[in-house]
Amino acid sequence: MLWCYCERAGALSSVRFSPPTQRISLRSSRSRRRRKETDVDAPSPSRRRIEAILKTSRERAEEKRQEKLDLVREQVESGSLVIRKMTKDERRKYPPKPDQPKGPAKR
Repeated sequence: MLWCYCERAGALSSVRFSPPTQRISLRSSRSRRRRKETDVDAPSPSRRRIEAILKTSRERAEEKRQEKLDLVREQVESGSLVIRKMTKDERRKYPPKPDQPKGPAKR
């Protein structure tokens, strides 16, 4: 039994608390089995976050590039983006850039 001060009564009064209840699991004991490597499911959201963190910068860049390409394909299919060949005037105005020489990678 605990005692607390009650402002209305202006005195100490006893307070009773019920005993803590036991937690009851709604899962049966059979459903609590360890996952096997052979279980095939979509990765959990936390697993996806971990994988996203562990990607290399090259993998992230490739993923971003793929998303952009998918967006362009979607726009072409919907008709909001049109890809056409350059005219002769545009070719003269914007000539192709020369290839960059491939040398050893600098670090």
